[in-house]
Amino acid sequence: MAEITGNRENSFVRVSGWPVNWTVGEARSQSMALPLPAGRISRQSPQPRPRAGHLDEDATYRKMLGEDAWRRLPPGTRRRFSCKPRTGMIHRYHGVMTVVHVSRAGAVIANLLRIIGMPLPPYRGERVPVVIELARHSSGGIVWSREYAFEGRRRLSIRSVKLPHGRDRLLEVVGGGVGMVLEVFEQHRVLNFLSVGFFWRLGPLRIPIPQLLTPGRTHVLHRDEGQGRFRFSMRVEHPILGLTFYQDGLFGEVQVH
Repeated sequence: MAEITGNRENSFVRVSGWPVNWTVGEARSQSMALPLPAGRISRQSPQPRPRAGHLDEDATYRKMLGEDAWRRLPPGTRRRFSCKPRTGMIHRYHGVMTVVHVSRAGAVIANLLRIIGMPLPPYRGERVPVVIELARHSSGGIVWSREYAFEGRRRLSIRSVKLPHGRDRLLEVVGGGVGMVLEVFEQHRVLNFLSVGFFWRLGPLRIPIPQLLTPGRTHVLHRDEGQGRFRFSMRVEHPILGLTFYQDGLFGEVQVH
């Protein structure tokens, strides 16, 4: 079971008896990940090469992070984020979300967002099978598709497009031109994606959306677990409603089409 305790400043998520403390507003000053191994990657460590065949090399994340931060990431993380699918190809990950939590307010928000394509799941669950697919978008960005198999429900598909934006940021766009700006950084050998603003894209315009009208500040962690596996964690915190969404799961590669 997932137990959510605390207040808007310090919320705690307990999954199967293992507490994980994420303190809101301290994303850059301390790790908000699961317990992390110590140590650094040597500057002389070889750069992992992307797979041949269905993937092309891509230096987007390496440029965003800078060389020092990039080299601190585990080889598995660098390999996953140094390539992208070739046009017409799909890169796939299978995994299980140990917990998918949504608050009552979060469920209301998720259902209201159905009008732009359901960017967040409105359901709770444990050990939810999930398939992640990556494909090349015509804009040059990457399409991220996630399919959740909640027990007793129809499969739920969520789709977004990630595009580089500036020196160290991404745009993640869902349906209707709604999206968020993500700051990308490394901390304690974990790759972090932290929302720093939401927007509505209307033609050439990008209109800011006030934080109060969004699901909340979003923080995603990508932590390498070795042997081709990685842990995905997502936390969404609204300035008034508190914790609205939380997900944590383990994934591995890969099927190719």
